[in-house]
Amino acid sequence: MTLATKQKKPSVWLLISLFVLALLAAAAIWIYRGGASGSGQQRPKLTVGYQVSPAMALIIIADDQHLFGSGTEVKLVNYEAGKLALQSFLAGSIDVAVAGDMPTGLALLQGQKLTAFTEVIKDSRDAIRMVVRDGHCDRSHPSRFFLDGTRRKIATSFGGGPHYFSYSFLRAAGVPMGEVDLVAYKPTEMVGALKSRAVDGIAVFDPAAAKAEKALGPESCTFPDPQIYREHYIAVAKPEVVKGSDPRLADFVAGLRKAETFIAAHPEQARKIVSDRTSIDAATMAALWPKLKFGVYLDPRLPDLWLQEVDFNRMQPGASFPVMPSLRDFQAAVSTRYVR
Repeated sequence: MTLATKQKKPSVWLLISLFVLALLAAAAIWIYRGGASGSGQQRPKLTVGYQVSPAMALIIIADDQHLFGSGTEVKLVNYEAGKLALQSFLAGSIDVAVAGDMPTGLALLQGQKLTAFTEVIKDSRDAIRMVVRDGHCDRSHPSRFFLDGTRRKIATSFGGGPHYFSYSFLRAAGVPMGEVDLVAYKPTEMVGALKSRAVDGIAVFDPAAAKAEKALGPESCTFPDPQIYREHYIAVAKPEVVKGSDPRLADFVAGLRKAETFIAAHPEQARKIVSDRTSIDAATMAALWPKLKFGVYLDPRLPDLWLQEVDFNRMQPGASFPVMPSLRDFQAAVSTRYVR
């Protein structure tokens, strides 16, 4: 008998094991090289900072329903206020910030470089509210609360939309600014300050406004929106990113448009999603919902609003700005490339 005839045949299990190992190795190489595309690149990422509130419904819905698509990985970062998201953006920590017209206009006034490329809501009423502790207030005459002989203290968010709203509200009510003390509070601290009587009222957005109304119950008084100022919720990016027709921004706006369609087709489901995400009870959300008009939009009057707010910003204590932007400068900070 020859030597060859004495050798044992390889085990069937050994052959199967080798085959499986080969498959695993091939899969690892395929994943490493970028999958089926063979591009070797991961999906581009876009980090967006925003403040969770009903006004951000388009962003909330797009995230919840996975509407941003597969082209760009959109990572959302929640901030206590839009102005804080803007600060992170200016520091280079995030790619896009969604913030109000006040902090964005103030940043431009300070010489910062940014470009508005969309808004996330078309119109709103009562998005910012003046909520005071007075169960017997005359809602149609706010001046009676503020000029009753007691010097009132109102908490608001300095440098943001609520700050400018407070100024506009008091002026419309015929209340001299010297008769009221505006004090800076974080939105998360305002409800506690109102309950403890550290302040007499708050001017703020939701969910803090809704929580204050619920916490005070019958002692709560919310004055009607005088509709002389509406905060604009603006998405901004670096000017060079916007000018370069960055596909990540296009994917982000496309997701917002899909969310707009979803809200129109499924209003009750959309409202519940936003209610759950903002921790605002269903009844309060149902009352707020009709006052919000959702949609991708860029108000052509935004540069005029920024210019209008310059005088308010200049009169703040310690205010000092390197240059005074013109209307043309503010117009240059707006791009309609993604909302046409």
